[in-house]
Amino acid sequence: MSRSNTYSEPLPELAVETFELAARQCGGCRNTHALWPYIRLSRASIGAEREGSALEALLAELLPEQPEILIAGAADTSLLALVARAASKRDANIMVLDRCDTPLEMCRRLSTRWGLPISTNHQDLRDVDIRDRFDLVLLHHTLQFVPTEDRSKVLLNLARALRRSGRLVHAFNISDPLSGSLATEHRNSYPEWVIRELTRAGISFPEPQAAFHARLAAHASNRERHTGAFSSLAEVDRLMHGAGFSVERTLCIQPELITPYRLLLAKLKMQRIVKIACLSS
Repeated sequence: MSRSNTYSEPLPELAVETFELAARQCGGCRNTHALWPYIRLSRASIGAEREGSALEALLAELLPEQPEILIAGAADTSLLALVARAASKRDANIMVLDRCDTPLEMCRRLSTRWGLPISTNHQDLRDVDIRDRFDLVLLHHTLQFVPTEDRSKVLLNLARALRRSGRLVHAFNISDPLSGSLATEHRNSYPEWVIRELTRAGISFPEPQAAFHARLAAHASNRERHTGAFSSLAEVDRLMHGAGFSVERTLCIQPELITPYRLLLAKLKMQRIVKIACLSS
């Protein structure tokens, strides 16, 4: 078995662990972290990564030998697994950073099971002060959740954290806002879509179905505030250039989604974009 195959996630098991941990130690982010592994299992988010994804291959292509890698924001163990597989032949040092300790604790638990040493950093991206350390920084669907006035600061912090030869891999969505009748459709239907797919896949709910449905509805309502955070590529380009990045490549990567969610995103003209950037000379 190759090393990359050892970095698989036992996702149904991790979902139960994460739900229980989030209930004990999360604050306002509880629903996000409690639900995210279940949402991944249901294929009901454009930001979810799956094993063997196009992004995994892209990261493997970009990494030098013995790279220092920063995962700049993580909702659960998915990005650690993604990076570990991509770097499986590179003898990498991986740091996972997030402002909540729940995903960090889950990453520590999973890395211990794998026998893969990692470091974790319990910090807000707005407060990061690391200089010239990383060969690759992965900013994966995180910037849209940062207040608009702080997004430039986050990118400036990440630019300082990169070595001169390093690369930023920035994944994000562009779309119309989720409002009006589409917001109503999303709020009313999203819990049913997730529950139906989990039931079809034989995944047990971590709490009574009515409570789980209510949690999904609250999560769907909260996500409406962040959908459409970026409406164009030019908007993100301006932010990245202003922070000292030069965009080398822009890719559109569409994940595998359940049909009703994919159809809703089509109405929003949502695209999942990945930009690879270096530091401007």
